Amino acid sequence: MKTIFTLLLSTASILFPGNEVISQCNYSSGGNGISTALPAAITIDGNMTDWAPYLNDPDNNSYDNTGGTDLDAPIADAGRDLVRFTFTENANNLFIFLERVGSENNSVDIIFYADINNNDFMDLKEPVIQVNWSGANGIALVHVHNYIPSTTSLLNKISANLDGSALWGTLLYRNSVGQTGKGSADGKSVEVRIPFAELTQLGASGNVINQLNFGQNFKFHVSTINGNVSSIPNSNSINDNFGGCLTAPVFVLPVKLISFSAVLANNKVDLKWATASEINVSHFVVERSTDGANYTDAGVVFAYGNATDKTNYNFSDNVSTIQSGVVYYRLRSVDIDGKVQYSETRIIRINKGKENTITIQTFPNPVTNELRITIPAAWQNKKVIFDLFNVTGQGSKKIETANSSQTETVNTSNLAPGLYIVKVSCEGQSIHQKIIKQ
Repeated sequence: MKTIFTLLLSTASILFPGNEVISQCNYSSGGNGISTALPAAITIDGNMTDWAPYLNDPDNNSYDNTGGTDLDAPIADAGRDLVRFTFTENANNLFIFLERVGSENNSVDIIFYADINNNDFMDLKEPVIQVNWSGANGIALVHVHNYIPSTTSLLNKISANLDGSALWGTLLYRNSVGQTGKGSADGKSVEVRIPFAELTQLGASGNVINQLNFGQNFKFHVSTINGNVSSIPNSNSINDNFGGCLTAPVFVLPVKLISFSAVLANNKVDLKWATASEINVSHFVVERSTDGANYTDAGVVFAYGNATDKTNYNFSDNVSTIQSGVVYYRLRSVDIDGKVQYSETRIIRINKGKENTITIQTFPNPVTNELRITIPAAWQNKKVIFDLFNVTGQGSKKIETANSSQTETVNTSNLAPGLYIVKVSCEGQSIHQKIIKQ
């Protein structure tokens, strides 16, 4: 079953120095705010008829205008004048539809910036998708780039650069996805499939530190360029820009997952989860990954099926032969009709031969939205206190867990930028580490 995002694009605007009108990005307008999960499958063949349900849903569309006006109109080259952005997804892929003004046969490069952590900024090494489209009936080649921010944060902000304003960061080539897009016969629209495994943010060493998954909200920015990608952000190379906010629809899920933890002990990872309710659930699949992008099935646990009370499950995974230092876990719940639902990801760090070392690891650092803290094996399944202090010693955040997992996640989105001290305490012992909040 396909699921469509709800797009709500503000018509409000604010005036910046120089009398440049920049639209804001929020969820207060644009359609009725209700998107329905539709069963229409998307086939990447250039025939856009399967997009009809999504194109007819006002919540699923973003248009190149602010308050009904295209701020960078007119565009002399109709082949590069953006009109509309539409989207849907299945469990493994994001599908996007892009429309331009003219039925031009010329090629065009469309640059899709994906703010996958939904914090309204394009952060270091978040994914940027390049769609190289050869025009009417043409195949669209898809490439992935790393975003390298500019030094001025406002120029990297989605909501400050929706219509007529380009994001000012540069792009660093990552890899090619291949021929996963196709243009329409009239040359006005193109459809593209992007695997979620490609919509990742990389860390300093090239490891995956964040990934967009099915049903997660994100923001976006789209540009068309008339030159080489390497010329971005030179304004002379960019023709058109717009963007908006995307949010997953609200629909009834077969499983209400209330907890999911992973703890390393004696070369085994003990995974525990609990559901508050289940409707026609068949089974759970424990998925494992060593790179955060490609998952394999580690095991299957059969579900109770139908329940209105709390139900507990567990699974033990032997990791003694795994060479990777990091293992990622997620749950895939499958109902009797074959529909699937994914949990959040849990991360286990394997430090062979260092089980008795009392250290913590914090990542990413610098942090923007979420800080992950890995604690010593001896502290797992115990009461652990997480404190964040600013440089003046004032407490900024405090979290207590009665039965801590190996890796806990702390929301840092409401903290002011600056230097912080992370203090983690358990049974009279404590460890300190410095982090930077962007």
